[in-house]
Amino acid sequence: MGMFVLAIVFRLNTHKIPLYWHRGVLAISGLRVHIVGTPSAVTPTLFASNHSSYWDIMVLGSLIEGSFIAKKEIASWPVISFLAKLQKTYFVDRKPRHAQEQLDDLTLFLHDKRNLILFPEGTSNDGNRVYPFKPTLFHMAEQENLVIQPVTVVYSLLDGMPIHRGLRPLTAWYGDMDLFSHLWTVLSMGTLQVDVVFHETLDPATFPSRKDIAKKAHALIEQGLGQRYRNAFMDHEPKPLRRRHA
Repeated sequence: MGMFVLAIVFRLNTHKIPLYWHRGVLAISGLRVHIVGTPSAVTPTLFASNHSSYWDIMVLGSLIEGSFIAKKEIASWPVISFLAKLQKTYFVDRKPRHAQEQLDDLTLFLHDKRNLILFPEGTSNDGNRVYPFKPTLFHMAEQENLVIQPVTVVYSLLDGMPIHRGLRPLTAWYGDMDLFSHLWTVLSMGTLQVDVVFHETLDPATFPSRKDIAKKAHALIEQGLGQRYRNAFMDHEPKPLRRRHA
């Protein structure tokens, strides 16, 4: 709130407040962000990412100046809802009868030259997988010929060591987990490294349909998830001992 007031007083761009706030939170929380690839320089771009935790919002919000597309339930969450509204998050109702109306509204965001950040799975998971993408919102990119950049977010290291399959659900927030107890667990674990992989951009005009766009984005993100996990373990494999010959 203090940053928001200062921005008004000094006539600064309030769009950048969430960017700096997210970076500040990550700096004091024990999460370290490792970037692979290059974010799209085209504005607007639709960034499509996998989703396992509310930390994804902090991580992507610290790197991308843009607006999130989120389910309407988030509008009632404490703290996160305030930041989401400050970042001009668009809250969607997943009921099919609202789909066309919401697509029309999202088009207005693009006219303001705002990047959009989307979690196409529609929900979070345990971090070990990527759920199938819902292609509906890719229809907007198809209509507007909007550049799409798939992004993989991977919680790969804990205190410098690879996070194995059994520990990954501890960093994820899904199902009916309590927000504040989960937050305390993550903060008390140690230093987490989060890998953010920016994949090749996609041109909707080169795909037959939005379903094909969704499948391609999903394939790139899923591949990135597996690759980052493999790299984490390969980089920390014990080196074979050399035999000493008499």
